Amino acid sequence: MSRKQYPQDIYLSPPFAIKRFLGLRQKHGDKAAVTKSEYKPEREAWITGVFLLGLSKIARKEFWLRVNTEDSAPDIFTISFVETKKGVMAEMQNVEVFEYGGHARIDIVGAIENKLKGKVYPDNYILLCYVHDRTGEVINTKEIFERVRVLNLKIAEVWVLANTLTPTNAEHVIFQVFPTANGCKFDYLEQCNNSKQKDMINAKRGSAKKIEFFPMGKAILELP
Repeated sequence: MSRKQYPQDIYLSPPFAIKRFLGLRQKHGDKAAVTKSEYKPEREAWITGVFLLGLSKIARKEFWLRVNTEDSAPDIFTISFVETKKGVMAEMQNVEVFEYGGHARIDIVGAIENKLKGKVYPDNYILLCYVHDRTGEVINTKEIFERVRVLNLKIAEVWVLANTLTPTNAEHVIFQVFPTANGCKFDYLEQCNNSKQKDMINAKRGSAKKIEFFPMGKAILELP
């Protein structure tokens, strides 16, 4: 699906983005869904959705995501809400996704350094590295953190998402490697099935004192 076909004001819940990509795989087959460039926005939404489910366990709040409709950075916009004494505050972060797959001939730290080399990002950008098709490779999170933290990176945060290769392929791990260390392990399908999060929201400015959701009618986002 072309980026320009996505609505500019609608955010998707991580479970909705994940289930949508699973539907795409059923419709077009795994190979096409994970390799064809025309489905890149859906892949990036799935990767970010899985990451946000893990991040929600750490941050203890819900996140939503929106595909960038332009062919420019970032790949994904995210939004979450916090209740403060002044009212509800929207917190937004931008996610740049890159995949570290089986074809890579350098280690993950080198891949991260190459991705960010010569680039300067605003202070609300996250680099999300999705590791896949690296069967048998041991990921030493402590070593990666120690090597990445000394790089002169011009970005707010760097996170890694990886599959732990359980029988269901649903268990994943996220870990932060810049500027601090953090992380958790989780079953994303289990979290999807247990989620009561709204599938789509249209975030509007207002003066609410607490987080509230109001029905706005039916919305349909067709599969490509």
